[in-house]
Amino acid sequence: MKTATTGQVIRVLPKTAIVLVEHLREHRLYHKKYTISRKIKADVGNFELKPGDLVELQPTRKLSKDKFFKVKKVVSASTPATGAK
Repeated sequence: MKTATTGQVIRVLPKTAIVLVEHLREHRLYHKKYTISRKIKADVGNFELKPGDLVELQPTRKLSKDKFFKVKKVVSASTPATGAK
């Protein structure tokens, strides 16, 4: 089974969160580091999520056409922006 991944919530829909997961890779020949990012749709469950929250995802059976993950736990909540009008 796949391991749990950590990502940042970028959008919250009813019962679904779109999470941005980034991985750092290194080129085989040139050894330059680059970022691979992937947007994953995840089932929210009973969590109250906001954009900016860091969440841990757990792979599950297929829940919809493109939803294969569930939110396992909230690693850290986002902080509200100060001074925004």
